[in-house]
Amino acid sequence: MGGIVIPAHIDRSSYSLLSNLGVIPANLGIHFLECSAHCDPASLIQSNKELSSYRFIQSSDAHHLWDIMEKVSWIEPGSLTVSDILEYFRE
Repeated sequence: MGGIVIPAHIDRSSYSLLSNLGVIPANLGIHFLECSAHCDPASLIQSNKELSSYRFIQSSDAHHLWDIMEKVSWIEPGSLTVSDILEYFRE
């Protein structure tokens, strides 16, 4: 349907694609991974070299308003259209 898949909280030891499968299947065609608020993406890549080809976004995965973190990740699409934002995540 033209959507984008960004595996969530890839750094967590449960409920993540990496913790469940042990790898990220190459045939998924994904370019971005999401890691949680307390993750250092550089350290995660250091301990998982196969992740070095992915770009990362980081979010709080907050369940309460007070857990929402300050902006850490941002995107710069060609314009603010839905198609350009989706295209940014396909690159």
